[in-house]
Amino acid sequence: MEVAQQLLEEMLSQGLSINPGAFTSVIHRLCTNSRFESALRFIREMLLRNLMPNNGLLVSLFGGLCKEGKHSEAVDIWYRLLEKGFAPNMATSNVLIHGLCESGNMAEAVRLLKEMLGRGLQLDRITYNTLISRCCKDRKVEEGFKLREEMEKQGIQPDIFTYNLLIHGLCNVGKMDEAVVLWDECKRNHLGPNIYTYGAMIDGYCKAEKVEEGKNLFDELVKQNMELNFVVYNTLIRAYCKNGNMVEAFRLRDDMRSRAIPPTSATYSSLIHGFCKIGHVEEARLLIQEMRKEGLVPCVVCYTALIGGYCKLHQVG
Repeated sequence: MEVAQQLLEEMLSQGLSINPGAFTSVIHRLCTNSRFESALRFIREMLLRNLMPNNGLLVSLFGGLCKEGKHSEAVDIWYRLLEKGFAPNMATSNVLIHGLCESGNMAEAVRLLKEMLGRGLQLDRITYNTLISRCCKDRKVEEGFKLREEMEKQGIQPDIFTYNLLIHGLCNVGKMDEAVVLWDECKRNHLGPNIYTYGAMIDGYCKAEKVEEGKNLFDELVKQNMELNFVVYNTLIRAYCKNGNMVEAFRLRDDMRSRAIPPTSATYSSLIHGFCKIGHVEEARLLIQEMRKEGLVPCVVCYTALIGGYCKLHQVG
């Protein structure tokens, strides 16, 4: 790598004509080795010579820069490409928008989206779903719905991922009635629901302390022979433990085992909390032993719950 970079440096210093392939090989290797300062310098040299970096190289560069937290440098290159008349393709722009959203820089991501729309650049569902996902994570669900409207105006129809993101966002902010409306719309449009839609709704009902409604959805899920996962089980087990209904919590734990879904640390953490809450500390201690036998390492939360349980029983010594 050092030799190739040195040769490229010599060619630049001598003012020689360099083809895009020579730049691409060196820049790609620099990105692989996370040497982004040098990679950026060579990309800028390419643009000064009106050479268009290929989209594969740009995806690698933008992805790497975003992972390193160098979002402003990535955005700068994106705008330089536009100034040169080199329109980045969807995959390239999506990598950059994803990186901005992951870092919480929604303002810059939306600015990029508007720039793309203004210049007539092609967008896809991935672009919009990425932005909607960040809005919902930031509990700005209304902004997510505005993006969905914009998406539909562009002739891009929402898919099951779009619905799942918005339903999850509504459930997280306690708007279960609106989530049900969207759930029904999703069904009418023949887009689902799938296991993730069910999971979001069940979680929403449990957070809203409507555990039985969540359990009804779970039973519906089972009847449809949809493949279950530990997330859905853990959601309900946590809710039943919180309510002190350990019988139902253990029934679900046994059911997940019968379906070859191993209990996770989160499963045991909920059960331990549940036992300690109702004063059954010895049963909770036995669960820690059971965890170890199953190859799971008890977390700080498990030990904290157990310590709290013994303290309540005045068994500190």
